[in-house]
Amino acid sequence: MVDRERGAAAVEMAFVTIFLALLVTGIIDVGRTIFTTIALADAAQEGVSFLAFTDEVTEAQAKNRVASAISQPTVDPATDVTIWCTPVDRADLDGATVEVIVRHRLDLVTPIFGQMLGGSIDLRRRAVGERLIGPPPSWCEVPP
Repeated sequence: MVDRERGAAAVEMAFVTIFLALLVTGIIDVGRTIFTTIALADAAQEGVSFLAFTDEVTEAQAKNRVASAISQPTVDPATDVTIWCTPVDRADLDGATVEVIVRHRLDLVTPIFGQMLGGSIDLRRRAVGERLIGPPPSWCEVPP
């Protein structure tokens, strides 16, 4: 009788261990998603601040500034960063509204549920601000 109970305990432990492993990896994925979302939001805000207060800035400089504002995860300025600048006519000063969008694909580590979600999540953060120094840049145009 003792051998049967020992075997049953081993089977129960196997099920509980699998469940706990899925739970832990799920918690890790949620934490990574929150961390990455905050990093993307900070980078987008950095880009808007850079565009708002820097005179004579090129689009490439602004994209590189956004990409360099993130240490983890790494983003490619050419494909993951989008910048729009819309000229605004004001009575006292010409200006522009700037918008920065940063994207990142986060690969999930949770085995079963991560695969059900496609294995990755596309994250996107956006920041909008007003250009406060100088005229709008030459590349400034209406977004598509």
